[in-house]
Amino acid sequence: MSNLEKARIQHVLANFDNAYEICKTLAAQGNGEAQYYIAGYFENGLSVEKNRETAYKFYKQSAENGFTPSIQKVKLIELNYGSYMKS
Repeated sequence: MSNLEKARIQHVLANFDNAYEICKTLAAQGNGEAQYYIAGYFENGLSVEKNRETAYKFYKQSAENGFTPSIQKVKLIELNYGSYMKS
């Protein structure tokens, strides 16, 4: 079982702290899916303080790594919140 699969299981079990720690390591290694999950934790305040700008940063990194849901999310954020998120 991969670490990403372990993180998904921890998330489903609502063990957000464990899932976050696993994803944080993978995100630092450039894993786009893990970056997407980290963004979601920041967007929703799960295991971390809610921070939309940090969430956007991780969505953007994930999109740059080719993770399709993040590409869509970045476009949606920029459409709804405008150019301040692009900086």
